[in-house]
Amino acid sequence: MNDDLSALEVEFALAADAAEERGAPQERAVLAMPSASESAIAALADRHFLTKREAEVLSFLVAGRSGPYISEQLCVSDNTVKSHVRHIYTKLDVHNRQELIDLVMHQ
Repeated sequence: MNDDLSALEVEFALAADAAEERGAPQERAVLAMPSASESAIAALADRHFLTKREAEVLSFLVAGRSGPYISEQLCVSDNTVKSHVRHIYTKLDVHNRQELIDLVMHQ
């Protein structure tokens, strides 16, 4: 099942499965951030004054999730997600998702 997933997505899926087994609500499992990048995301969010929602979107982006997936999980429009992504890129001074992932992974 996890053959087509990146390492972060596998961690994300395992965290969701573990939360589901504990009886946690599904939406809480979906919003769980991969543990390897959680501290890096928190540090970037603090240092660059990201809002709580921007930090959530950042965690989804780092996990390799698409805009439509993020909008569905956060119950916001695609345009709202695009706006958050634009703000994140501007605040972190990156130009694409790969630069964003590199920045998070090298924290």
